[in-house]
Amino acid sequence: MPTTTEREHIFKTLVEQSEHFKNIDYEKCARLSYNMSCADIRGVINNALVLSVRHDVEKVTQELMEESIEEFSLGFRTEKQTDEEKRLTAYHEAGHAVMTELTPGADPVHKVTIIPRGDAGGFMMPLPEE
Repeated sequence: MPTTTEREHIFKTLVEQSEHFKNIDYEKCARLSYNMSCADIRGVINNALVLSVRHDVEKVTQELMEESIEEFSLGFRTEKQTDEEKRLTAYHEAGHAVMTELTPGADPVHKVTIIPRGDAGGFMMPLPEE
């Protein structure tokens, strides 16, 4: 699997071949896409283009690129939750975030959500330093 530096170069090379992207943070994308191959990154980029069409925007932004990475890693948004499920998921994910922040040497928290994706009721996404 490519290193963070190699993933950053892959993102930059593939994105710069198209005029459909705007202000992409290649380093951040590389850090969020840990454990992805070159083919996976190409899939993320293609999915980001599809998302731009769905959202009716001319250019893929960093926000859409991060949404694409989430979809590729965790799956699509799934069924709605009851209020009780949302409450329990919020406590659960908050626990992950608090413990991550309190753990010395842990990667910083990037995003916490209770929006279900794939099999996950919610998730806490770190932003790896390396």
